[in-house]
Amino acid sequence: MPQIFIGDHHVGGFDDLYALDKAGKLDELTAAPEPARPATIPFPEDDDNMTEQTPQTQPAADPNAPVVNPQAVYIKDCSFESPNGPFLSGMQGTPTVNLNISTRATARAQDMHEVVLQVNLEAKAGDKVVWLLELQQGGAFLIRNLSATDVGTC
Repeated sequence: MPQIFIGDHHVGGFDDLYALDKAGKLDELTAAPEPARPATIPFPEDDDNMTEQTPQTQPAADPNAPVVNPQAVYIKDCSFESPNGPFLSGMQGTPTVNLNISTRATARAQDMHEVVLQVNLEAKAGDKVVWLLELQQGGAFLIRNLSATDVGTC
C-alpha cells in the first residue's frame, strides 16, 4: 500500500488523504512550504571527531559555456506494415532483419533545434517483406554557445 508524505508529515494512504481533504485540513498541510535545511555531510572515516560540513558555494556559471537543454521529446511519425499479413506462404527459416538508424538536426528558431532519430526495421523472407517498422522520435532542444558543426553532431 503506497504511503503519502507531505514534507516530513506522514499522511497515510489514499483514504487518509481523502479524509483530510474532506475535513478541510489538507490545505493546512500544503499551504506553506517547509524552510530549506542546509545540507550536512558526515565524514565516517573520522568517527572520533564527527564534524558537519556545509556545501561550498558554486562559482557563477560561465555565460559562454555550451548549453543543451531538452524541452520536449515526442513521436513524430510511426508506421508498422505487414503487407502479406498472415498470408505469407512458403516461409522457411528465420526472416532476415535489417536495421537502419539515422539522425538529423534542424534549426527551428534562434537557439531552438529539432533533433530527429529515424529507425527503420525490415524483416524479409527471401524477397518478400514480412513486416516493416518506421519510427521517427523527435526532440526539441535549447542549444546555445555551440558551433554549427557541433550542433549537427548532437
